[in-house]
Amino acid sequence: MVVLLPTVTSGGAGWKAIAFRHSGSGASEQFSVLGERALSSPGEDLTAWAGAWKPAKALAILPASATLCRTCALPPTQGDQLLSALRLQAETALMGGVPPHRLGMVPLPEVPGANDTRADGGRPNSGRQGIILAWPESSIAPALPTLPDYTEVRFAPTFACLLALLRGLPPAQPLVRADRSDGTILFMLASTGSAGHGFVLRSTREDPSDDLTWREGILRAAAETILAADGSTEEIKELHGELTSHLDDGSFLALPPAARELVLRRLPGSSDIDAERALALGALLAATGPLAPLVSLRASLPRPKPHPLEQALRRLQSPQTAATVIVASLAVFLLAPIAFAGARNLILRWKLSDVESYERENRITRQKAALYTTLAKSTWPMTKLLGDLANSMPESIDVESIQVNAGQSITLRGVARSLDKKEIGKDGAVTTTHLSPQAVVLAFESAARDTGIFSEFQYQIEATDGREQSVFTIIFTAGNPTHVHAWKDADDYSLHDLRDRRYPNWRTIERTGERTGERTGEKTGTAAASATPPTPVDDTARAAATAKPTTPRSETPDAARGRELRGADAVTPPVDETATAVEPAAEGETAAAGEETAVPAPVASDRGVNRRRPPTPEGGAAGPTPSTGTPQPSSGPKVEIPAPMSDDEIKALTKAQATDFLSKIAKARQQPDLDQETKDRLKKDFDRVLARLKSAS
Repeated sequence: MVVLLPTVTSGGAGWKAIAFRHSGSGASEQFSVLGERALSSPGEDLTAWAGAWKPAKALAILPASATLCRTCALPPTQGDQLLSALRLQAETALMGGVPPHRLGMVPLPEVPGANDTRADGGRPNSGRQGIILAWPESSIAPALPTLPDYTEVRFAPTFACLLALLRGLPPAQPLVRADRSDGTILFMLASTGSAGHGFVLRSTREDPSDDLTWREGILRAAAETILAADGSTEEIKELHGELTSHLDDGSFLALPPAARELVLRRLPGSSDIDAERALALGALLAATGPLAPLVSLRASLPRPKPHPLEQALRRLQSPQTAATVIVASLAVFLLAPIAFAGARNLILRWKLSDVESYERENRITRQKAALYTTLAKSTWPMTKLLGDLANSMPESIDVESIQVNAGQSITLRGVARSLDKKEIGKDGAVTTTHLSPQAVVLAFESAARDTGIFSEFQYQIEATDGREQSVFTIIFTAGNPTHVHAWKDADDYSLHDLRDRRYPNWRTIERTGERTGERTGEKTGTAAASATPPTPVDDTARAAATAKPTTPRSETPDAARGRELRGADAVTPPVDETATAVEPAAEGETAAAGEETAVPAPVASDRGVNRRRPPTPEGGAAGPTPSTGTPQPSSGPKVEIPAPMSDDEIKALTKAQATDFLSKIAKARQQPDLDQETKDRLKKDFDRVLARLKSAS
């Protein structure tokens, strides 16, 4: 909390700011001084200085000459009745001349022994008094230094500060406060005469310009005050003797012993009484005790910040302001469109240096857009329409011709065959439905109509011949050729072509065939090299041996035709669609020297890419002649079984060493009397050495 004390400097009136910290409560309550600063001018900025402690409240001390102080007797009641009686006394004393925010009142504590029976036998005196402090509006509020926004400023009269030092009880000895800066002299003493127990308060002003006049005025005012309180001449002499020691100080504060003890106890570290700090301590004690209403005066009532609309309406109440707003509105209404148009023109010219070329390009773009719109209405997307027809068409329809005339009808001719349609139910059961050629054509017409692209179907279907085929002709139109139909993934040829639909595992078959061909070639070459010692062979014999065809065990004409499509040298074993791997050689199979191991080719269907291939002419070579014999075990000499090798040893082999070791393993695997464990071990060694040979090459 910050306390502001009025002072007089060479430049005029000023303030002295003291920052206190409050700690403890009750008998252990203390106030420590945090900082002290003298201000040379009343309006000095204290925001940075006070911001270090962030005080929530500031008390500005008002001089005794700026306030009015009244005491009144209160009836022997308690609670709200006592406060009501005090407010009635204040209205009677001030006649409503002081606003409530500049008025403070509080009942004083009951004086002990005040209700005792008087010695003369009269009625007892009232033991409660009330004090009323008023700050008239005629007293101008002093200029205050600038404080932080969060600090609330209240005003504390000097009477309230001194009353707090006395704890609200009449003192045993008079309290005197003389302020030579404004000539104010204040007396607070107890009345023990016929007026009863209570306070006697008096404030007067003397001429402070002359020392003799100032001293005599203080002594005279003290004698008058004691006489008004029914005091004796001895009390006057005693008070004069006490004040004589303070007259040379100019401004002073004479406290009774109890008040001096209170100041020294609540301000630790002080060995002497400082008048300004004692007055500030009184203000703090009053603010934290029952005398708080006396130090809560305001210079003016707080006004809430008005709404911006309310502020604008209040300003418009002025005729001059209203006329200015009307003229400005008319000017904006008349000139704003011109200004906006000019600004827009400047921005456009800044962004487009050549406006004529920009307009010319826009005109050409609009013409092209109109042309494309007309073309979109009068022309058809041929590729899209053919794709839609292909997605709608069942696989058992062979198209012979399609005639498309933009804007007119579409004529489609072809051959339809019967179809066995398989469907999978919700329970996983597969049902097969046989569709006649006529039903296949009708299914195509229904699927094409459901796309929303084609309409107005007219078809002619001939009778089914002995091969369950029917020739048909369909005439229809494309009512909405640019419509994009959401095809299912299974019906969209852009995602799954005919090969994917008929042979879902064709990739696995091709990869398996490639691996099997490589392993068969390696096995055959190794067997041929190890059968007999090499003999000189001329080039003609070598070419004849190389050109010897591979003969499968059994091969149908369709299989031969399929192998021809893949190539004359391609040999692939029969692979099931669910198969994922093929062993490089069957157990127990051997090959004679100079022969190739025969691998059966897959059976080809007359559907798909082979269905339109012309049949093999009679007498022509449709492929290798089927072999009816069974490969016999080799009758060569006994071959030594190679010892097992670790992975590190195999990795250390060179290309020549790997080739030699691979040949030895191949020879050993051809022995007919091998047990199953040796076969498995030789097969693993063959695969590892073959992998090493591939990595080395």
